Amino acid sequence: MSAKPGVLVNLPDELHFLIDAALKYGYYKSDSERDKKSQKLAEPDLEALASIAERYRLAKQHRAVDVFFDQYSISTYSEAAKLYWLFALLDELGFEISDSAGEVDHWIEQLHEYGSERAAFGRARAAMVLADFGQPAAKAIATLKKCLGDKELFVQAWAHYALAILEGNKEAHKKAIEQIFNKYSKKDEDGLFIDPIGAEADAALEKLAES
Repeated sequence: MSAKPGVLVNLPDELHFLIDAALKYGYYKSDSERDKKSQKLAEPDLEALASIAERYRLAKQHRAVDVFFDQYSISTYSEAAKLYWLFALLDELGFEISDSAGEVDHWIEQLHEYGSERAAFGRARAAMVLADFGQPAAKAIATLKKCLGDKELFVQAWAHYALAILEGNKEAHKKAIEQIFNKYSKKDEDGLFIDPIGAEADAALEKLAES
């Protein structure tokens, strides 16, 4: 490993195979960045990532990873952030990392999880994924509407996106996301969003434009 694993060494021993991958691939903090990276990955990288995703799925250690993220905030620990973005990249590539990922009820349950930064990002991802289910996710609409008042603005952004897809009124939801984005649109000298709220709102707007 060319970088230090830091807090990643505190993952369960069965998940230490994730450390190298997190340090190598976990740098891409927005949908657009991950999309650009995924298009440039060489075949050996794709094969390695597919193997990692399948190994993680079979390990059934998802709860242990949730606990890890609760203990080591991705805003505080850069190594934890790299692991989080590794999972995001695997998702961008379409690799399943959970046997329940194809179940609407699983993602609705995620919308009800609170108490940590990890749970907040989980709610945001759940809203994003539920939009892809179409009509079967209609039963999530009431919960998604509650998420419009979530204390985390990036959760609100993805809830607006999901409702625009599942319920309609696309223009109104787009304007709501734009209001969030405009407050957090500043980028650093490397062109990365300073605040993750901006990155998430930008990603939600991109996906809405593609829908």
